[in-house]
Amino acid sequence: TNEVYKALVERNTNLERENDRIQRLNTTLQSRIHEITLRCSDLNNQIVLQEEQLLEKTSHLSDLEYEF
Repeated sequence: TNEVYKALVERNTNLERENDRIQRLNTTLQSRIHEITLRCSDLNNQIVLQEEQLLEKTSHLSDLEYEF
């Protein structure tokens, strides 16, 4: 039974180490996801701005065409 106990303690220690490793990976992934989310938001804002500028230019062109 002493061998069984030692094996269980070793298994438990290994599982705790693996759990720590997984938690560190999870933290790293959450950080990366946050960075990517911010980048996507920034890119989306740029796209919206470009669409607005394009609409203004298109509208201005339409006005010019109407004048001629």
